[in-house]
Amino acid sequence: MTFLSDISNTFGRFLRSEIRTPQIVIFSLAQPLFWLLLFGQLFEKMVNVPGISTSNYISFLAPGVMVMIVLYSSTYGGMSIVDDISSGLLDKFLVTPANRTAFVIGSLLASLVSLSAQILVVFGAASLMGLEMETGIAGVFLTMFFVGLLSFGIAGLSKALALATKNAQPVVIIGSFVTMPLIFLSGALMPLETAPDWIQTAAKFNPIEYTVKAVRYLVIGNGSLNDFIPSILVLTAFAVFGVAIATLAFRKATN
Repeated sequence: MTFLSDISNTFGRFLRSEIRTPQIVIFSLAQPLFWLLLFGQLFEKMVNVPGISTSNYISFLAPGVMVMIVLYSSTYGGMSIVDDISSGLLDKFLVTPANRTAFVIGSLLASLVSLSAQILVVFGAASLMGLEMETGIAGVFLTMFFVGLLSFGIAGLSKALALATKNAQPVVIIGSFVTMPLIFLSGALMPLETAPDWIQTAAKFNPIEYTVKAVRYLVIGNGSLNDFIPSILVLTAFAVFGVAIATLAFRKATN
């Protein structure tokens, strides 16, 4: 019960912090929405390109844009930790007996609430542009599941970096450095079938690609259960890894 109450308390505090800083949410949402509008119009006639298994490019593009939002938002997840360090709140927490893993999970769940709202906005915008969710409302909930796993992994690593450096600058610099390569080393914007062999190989080690694949199967409705298994396994392992690294960073900070 203490573990769950620690998660609940941490979740509430970080959710209030998310609400107080809407500019971060708006920034994370603005660029992907711009890409959805721009690329959706620019490449709408490219549905005959190998690997685009739908006659509607928006249905192909929207999953990639959703994953981009997860990447942008979660990469800067460590900024809240830096703020807590600067204000002295983290030091106060570290002297309490509260469970460190519960703290990590609670903070990640708070970020996931904000992230889910952004994903729903993209669903709405894409629907106005012609997106048809072939798997219905169940597909929307499953989309939240997959992007949630990705968010836990990336945000966990971001929080660990923030705890290790106790500075916002490395979080921003490294976050800015890795986001674009991760996007282009996946099929977020264009099918990997058109990419060079080395990019296709690199994509096999990119959690972004596994998330894009799973969400795209849900949107287009052309995936079987076996198609989802690699994404479930990889993203679950990545989420556990992110939480574990962040927890270890908290324990090291305590010592």
